Amino acid sequence: MTVLFLLFTASYFGGTSTGTQFTGSAASFLFYGSAVWLFGSQDASHGVYNVTLDGVTSTFNGGTAATTIYTTPIFSATGLTLGNHSVSLANAQTNNSRSLLVDLDYIMWQNDIEPEADTAVIEDTMSAFVYEPPDAWTTDPQNISKSSNGTAHQTVTNGAYVTFTFSAESVVLYGSAGPAMSGYSVQLDNGNPIMYNATRSNSYEGVPLFVAAGLSAGVHMLKVVNLPTTIGLGLSIDFASIQTTNRLVTYHSVIYTFLC
Repeated sequence: MTVLFLLFTASYFGGTSTGTQFTGSAASFLFYGSAVWLFGSQDASHGVYNVTLDGVTSTFNGGTAATTIYTTPIFSATGLTLGNHSVSLANAQTNNSRSLLVDLDYIMWQNDIEPEADTAVIEDTMSAFVYEPPDAWTTDPQNISKSSNGTAHQTVTNGAYVTFTFSAESVVLYGSAGPAMSGYSVQLDNGNPIMYNATRSNSYEGVPLFVAAGLSAGVHMLKVVNLPTTIGLGLSIDFASIQTTNRLVTYHSVIYTFLC
């Protein structure tokens, strides 16, 4: 059983962290890159946790700090082969008489991408985005002035979705995170939908909602579905950036950050 909850304090990056006090509860993250860092907090209320990277598990103790340390690295791995990787963080406490905490503040990972000239920005108003049902989406959400090109699409309807069709080997979908934003799922091509959560204590625009790289050449499609846990929470889509690798180029390193 996986039981996770949001923690709110200004000491966390972005004002939030996701934690659990249940043994065996876990969070997983898929990424394309060559390095990854997990950040959380540590103090006497934290317990033992396992991190599994590509099937190899390591055990750590988050309860060694005498005072609370926020936004601290709780796991890192560098020098990985550039490609797809999977990392998971699990509460591994064995003392069931104490509800010891494991929390995940944010994740950073490193990727090698092409220079800026090879990146295309696709605004939310372009035909590559299709919003269903159309009347469930508004083009005048709050904080729209902070959106790319001054445009965005937002829905508060449970089950409303957007598809984005593109031809590239990498994609980053951007939107909003904040107290009015909800949980959502993302499906890439015929893969299984993956759940995410854009709820945060503070509002942010231009946040990466989904990232994929190392895709095969050709046409791909994202399907993003609004799945609020509370009525009135929504999903906001700003723009996407895509990148192709169909010619010889010089790569440079980029580090992405995901709020947790």
